[in-house]
Amino acid sequence: MLWVSRCGLSDLDGIGVLGQLEELYASFNDISDMGALVGHDRLQILDLEGNGVSSLVDCRQLATCVTLSDLTLEACPIAGIPLYRRSIYKVLPRIECLDGVNFSDDDKEPLDPAVWKSVQAAASRLEIESGSGAQSAEAECSQRLDQHK
Repeated sequence: MLWVSRCGLSDLDGIGVLGQLEELYASFNDISDMGALVGHDRLQILDLEGNGVSSLVDCRQLATCVTLSDLTLEACPIAGIPLYRRSIYKVLPRIECLDGVNFSDDDKEPLDPAVWKSVQAAASRLEIESGSGAQSAEAECSQRLDQHK
């Protein structure tokens, strides 16, 4: 277990030497790239609350952490994307708990391809836009979801 919360970290470089790491608590830093965690096959709990994670591509890298079951991304920019929980489950289906809440059956519902494409576009825009842009992206995605019901 490693606790490095509120340490002013901007990256996780060097964490590869901790191959036996099972729990990482790195909340409230400035971490945006999770590439250093690729291949940490013993990592079970990852808390990155309040960091700069803003991309589904970054999150997808965690798929190589085959025992990861508990992920916290609350208060990260990525948490503002439309259909956040369903999107994280889609890219990381092994995760059981996101932001302290187990995935529900609704979270596990497959996303229609057109809606998924819209979510990905909204997530990409969210990386560079502020709150008002995120709201318009969410509205666009919700409209597409309604069309496919």
